[in-house]
Amino acid sequence: MAFPRPPMRFLSTAATLWLLAWPAAAASPPAEEPSVDLIKRPGHANFETADTGVSVTYQVHFGGFRLASASFRATLQDGEYEAESRAKTAGLLTLFTNSDVHVGSRGLVPVAQTRPQPQRYTADLVDRKKRQFVELIYGETGPEKILSKPQYNYKKRNVPDAQKKQTIDPASAILAMSLTDADTSANPCGEPIQIYDGRRRFDVAFKFVDVETVSVGRQGVYRGPATRCIIYHTEIAGFKKKDRDIAEWPPWHVWFGAIEGTPFRVPVRLEARTPYGVGVAAIASIDKKRAAEYAAPPLDGASR
Repeated sequence: MAFPRPPMRFLSTAATLWLLAWPAAAASPPAEEPSVDLIKRPGHANFETADTGVSVTYQVHFGGFRLASASFRATLQDGEYEAESRAKTAGLLTLFTNSDVHVGSRGLVPVAQTRPQPQRYTADLVDRKKRQFVELIYGETGPEKILSKPQYNYKKRNVPDAQKKQTIDPASAILAMSLTDADTSANPCGEPIQIYDGRRRFDVAFKFVDVETVSVGRQGVYRGPATRCIIYHTEIAGFKKKDRDIAEWPPWHVWFGAIEGTPFRVPVRLEARTPYGVGVAAIASIDKKRAAEYAAPPLDGASR
């Protein structure tokens, strides 16, 4: 069986972009957001006293074929958080490529805030026979120490220090999306997020579309109201040309659903329309526990 090269490159990339705040979105967000009736979510209002966790898994389909799996796990306990996410190629796609991306972050969530303050982030990325490890150590204004093995060539794709300030990592960014409170946020989809992953610097913003009812279907297990949003991505620095090509594709849509009894709302469906068809990531399982019942995410790059 033969496939054109562009779709294969897209599918391989899409399996990893789930963990990198979806850099396949449109170039710029709209200037204004419409007023909406907000969804109320039961849960902890004070993150300093929260003791809760959530774990979700996803299946990624393209053209009806399962091509990747993904997961996200987060815990909140005594004002601290741990977030872990992973995406891995599966099914038909493994005949052509084998990608596995595992990221984790630890830090603080101050009281009355939904923006995490990371302290340490690691990423372990495997693509075919290549492996890349990245570690970021944070100070008060952003990452202060960056370690990459093999060492990145920052001369080719440099991100100035000034553009790294006030940024968070991809795992913390997913947590920030999950902690957005539609009751109090000016935008129920979430505020813009500034992200740096150790090599690339980009912003993610959201536009509210509607509140829709999601039904249980072949590609998902979530049932209930979900906030539908459009994801907008703006590249700042550190990107390759092929990344810029993907960024010119249409924006991606995401549906956020609340996890009852927790402060989390998670993506229950992600839809990407591409020149080659429609890719869908749908939630496959949901689990919630006290934070102490989850093992801490490994942050040493050796969790294989």
